[in-house]
Amino acid sequence: MEVKENKTKCFTFIARTAPKTKENLNSEIAPFTNTQKYLGMMIDSRLTLQEFIKQFGGKLHKYLIGVPKIQLKLLSIHSRILLWKTYAFTHLNYACCVLALHNPAFNKFQKIYYNSIKLALGLDFNSFNKKVVLATCILTPTLNVHYHFLKTVLKLKKIYKEEFLPPNILSTQAQLLKKYQISQ
Repeated sequence: MEVKENKTKCFTFIARTAPKTKENLNSEIAPFTNTQKYLGMMIDSRLTLQEFIKQFGGKLHKYLIGVPKIQLKLLSIHSRILLWKTYAFTHLNYACCVLALHNPAFNKFQKIYYNSIKLALGLDFNSFNKKVVLATCILTPTLNVHYHFLKTVLKLKKIYKEEFLPPNILSTQAQLLKKYQISQ
């Protein structure tokens, strides 16, 4: 394995007051960073997922700007929903498993999720969220995140076996199975 020194940075999960030590890499000091991209997700040293939510919002903003409102009005509702599912929904699904374990980030995610649907459909942002998703047959953010979380946990159990999974993942899975009255 080759380590590229110009791309290597130090990243630690630390409290705000902890001192940052210097790390040597082949006689050079690797710089510290507060955020790091890992598997396409921006994470920060305190795991607040704020950077990820900003990055995610930026990607959806590019999508929403790319569809001018004049052209959007020419599309049928069905076409608007398909357009939203093709681009926005794929981004929304990417980090569902992490969001199921992180309530503050999930709350911000919900707002972006609902606003992206409303914008794609040309609705006012004051429209009632539940009515919008019911009328369009789109899963609510909560159901979407829970569905993808449970689906991913099943895959992880097949690959790594249950005894190797972290307790917080297993307890969240148990809570969701109980909530939706699903038997294993």
